Amino acid sequence: KDAISRGYKDKLCFIEFDHLTTQPEATMRMVYNYLEQPYFNHDFNNVEQVTYEDDIGVHRIPNLHTIRKVVKPVPHDSKQILGDVLVQKYSNLEIWRN
Repeated sequence: KDAISRGYKDKLCFIEFDHLTTQPEATMRMVYNYLEQPYFNHDFNNVEQVTYEDDIGVHRIPNLHTIRKVVKPVPHDSKQILGDVLVQKYSNLEIWRN
């Protein structure tokens, strides 16, 4: 919102996580097209993690920045993590509709 209000709307490219994980090649082609760069063939079945964060010492959340080796959809497990009561309570908030 801040970037748009500052006039950078034409310089932003938003990528939906679900699109990236369900259609990785098409999504990355769109990114390369947006950047006006030639497409690089990615191996979405062999993603290497080359940078590491101190997730425990800095963020106190283990594996926060751990990258999965294969790009694939992530199951929606909010009920498993938060429980039915919290998901039901907060799923209808106005903030999620915009």
